[in-house]
Amino acid sequence: MPNDGVHDTTQAVTISVTDTNDVAPTITSAATASEAENTAAATVVYTATATDPDTVGTVAFSISGDDASLFSINSATGEVTFNTSPNFEAPADLNGDNAYQIIVHANDGVHDTTQAVTISVTDTNDVAPTITSAATASEGREHRGRHRGLHRGPRPIPTPSAPSRSPSAATTPACSRSTAPQVR
Repeated sequence: MPNDGVHDTTQAVTISVTDTNDVAPTITSAATASEAENTAAATVVYTATATDPDTVGTVAFSISGDDASLFSINSATGEVTFNTSPNFEAPADLNGDNAYQIIVHANDGVHDTTQAVTISVTDTNDVAPTITSAATASEGREHRGRHRGLHRGPRPIPTPSAPSRSPSAATTPACSRSTAPQVR
């Protein structure tokens, strides 16, 4: 404040502090995701998100890592998609375990923050079962007629017969054992 000994002069001054890009972004999205196999390539399988307290700069997303070439990422939204539809039965990831490894980058123009992300492909019931038994079967002689399911052709229907009234049938049992020696 200027002062000549008699007079004081004052002036209001505004000092503005401008932000600089001095804080790295923080990735806030999860480190894992999963997606069913045969998902369309345009389907978003993961979304990278980040916060940056700086008012200067814009966060842009990118990916790197072992399986990054199998994906695309929207640099503005962080949406990650497969380049081709994943197939559980034929994994395309580097080690063939259906756990795709990528590194997500959130870059504000000065700072690059990274996070390892695993995107797992899950199996669906998309393959018909394979019948491995023979197309034909045979039955052994010793089993013929013992199992109803193996009989070929119509079964004869038994007809009731009238009981025999002959005198010899009435007096002689059908199955009798004699203890007396038999003469031949």
